[in-house]
Amino acid sequence: MTADALRVVIVEDHAAFSEKLASMLDNIPGVAVVGRAADVEGGLRCIRSRRPDVAILDVRLPQGSGFDILAEVKGSANSPAVLVMTGYADQEYQKRSLALGADFFFEKSTGIKAMLEVIKSIRDRKRIPACSNGAT
Repeated sequence: MTADALRVVIVEDHAAFSEKLASMLDNIPGVAVVGRAADVEGGLRCIRSRRPDVAILDVRLPQGSGFDILAEVKGSANSPAVLVMTGYADQEYQKRSLALGADFFFEKSTGIKAMLEVIKSIRDRKRIPACSNGAT
């Protein structure tokens, strides 16, 4: 992992999907999965300790939901971009995700390719060097 890599945390309780997603992300140049968790408590702990640029949250988790994490993370300073990804593409889930501050919402079976493109876009924006005097 390079110092300027986009740092990603995955909070997903389905181990096979989490592993597959981590593998896909790790194969994108300039992107590094820096942590994974399978429940709300572990997800919050991982996000706080790893300070990712992006957090990918599943909605349905043991002992709570991704909404619990989303509300807490987006309520703090320097929050990561949050991508909610769920197998339940219910419009209410999407509305609630966006109302709580999610940056993006994807359905697992149809949205993986779009989610990977969003990750690449966030990575590319992170790599643009800042100019201290406002000039480009």
